Amino acid sequence: MRRFRITAVVHPERVESWRLDLYTARVYPAIRGETLELLNDWIVWGTVLDDYVETNDPAEIAPLLRDVCTVLRCDIPEPAPPGAHPLLAGLADLTARTLCSMPEGLRARTTQDFVAWITTYLEDATHRRQQFWLTLWSHIERRQHTSAMFPYSDLSEHTYECHLTERVVCSGIFKALRIVATEHVGLLNDVYSCHREESRGDNHNAVLVAERHFGYSRESAIEHVITLVDERMRLFVALREASATCTAEFTPDECAGLRRMAEALGHWIIGNLDWHELAQPRRYDERGKWVPPGGKGDHEPTMDTGDRAVAARRTDIVR
Repeated sequence: MRRFRITAVVHPERVESWRLDLYTARVYPAIRGETLELLNDWIVWGTVLDDYVETNDPAEIAPLLRDVCTVLRCDIPEPAPPGAHPLLAGLADLTARTLCSMPEGLRARTTQDFVAWITTYLEDATHRRQQFWLTLWSHIERRQHTSAMFPYSDLSEHTYECHLTERVVCSGIFKALRIVATEHVGLLNDVYSCHREESRGDNHNAVLVAERHFGYSRESAIEHVITLVDERMRLFVALREASATCTAEFTPDECAGLRRMAEALGHWIIGNLDWHELAQPRRYDERGKWVPPGGKGDHEPTMDTGDRAVAARRTDIVR
């Protein structure tokens, strides 16, 4: 990132290996210049935070997450004080450069969505400590918040100047578009990250949950989850088409904003897929950070050729 000391949190070369610049360019294909740099800063910040707070001890991360939520809720963003945690300093800079220019309603929704995402890390840590397993369907529903797609789609709404009215935001078509896109992104991430999360003893992954829930082999679990990914793509395409023909429900300006938002969510779906297929993210091949008693973690979690082939073959339907 340009404006905070990322080297105090993670080695820059490690971040570069994740190719988040490619990710940002793919999910924001029409954006250029300083705006694209700002959006990349948001994606880098969120990804570094995601790695930094991954633990099985809620008390270890609670103070930082509390301070993160305080920064997000601040009406007038201020620079972080000297000596503040680099993630807090980075967030203070990002909110000052972004949230202040948002319309009041969108800013409130963005803040709410970011806080909802941040607080899931405490629940995740508790689940890891207790080795508590969700059902597959509970995991998918919870993925709406743990994937960070809600707040980042808010940033897309602002970037593309969708100007969604309260009526559109509360409509069934908008809520469905956002949920389906979020589930697609989260489930696809689970396919590619299952080996990394297994090595850390992490049970927040649809592939690992499907293995436990249905007694599947690894390949069958991946097939099952990618079937769910495909279903969401088909549903998203249907919803996007419906959003283009909802002229009776909304004003022309509202329809235009909804169409821009549907297009932006589509960029997230395709960009996320492109990043996984083209970059083969190094982030998912890193050794586990923590391991519960009796857990795994003494091997490199890499996705083998066969599993990658399954993922690439089945997800090709979204083209």
